[in-house]
Parts: sequence; C-alpha cells; structure tokens
Amino acid sequence: MAGKATTQAPDDLSGAYRAVWRWHFYAGVFVMPVLMLLALTGGLYLFKDEIDGALYRD
Repeated sequence: MAGKATTQAPDDLSGAYRAVWRWHFYAGVFVMPVLMLLALTGGLYLFKDEIDGALYRD
C-alpha cells in the first residue's frame, strides 16, 4: 500500500479547470460568428478593385 500514489487532482481544482474551459468554449461560440463576419467583410474590402473589375467590365 505504501507504493501506491494517487495522481488525481483535488475536486476544487478540477471543477475550476472545467469551469474555465466551459467559459472559454461559450466565449468562442459567441465570438466566432462576429470574427467570421469581420473576416468576410475585410476580404471583400481588400479585393474591392478586383470584384468591381469583374462585375463592371465593359
């Protein structure tokens, strides 16, 4: 019995660790659509001249 060592974290640390990752997940779920919209509109703004050239060619 003296040779057995438990490597399990205390419940308080484990609960706090899980809570932090849960909030991190929720933040990602709510922020990701905004970041995707910013990336899309930024890409459109970046390639505005090429898009205008393709749409309004004579």
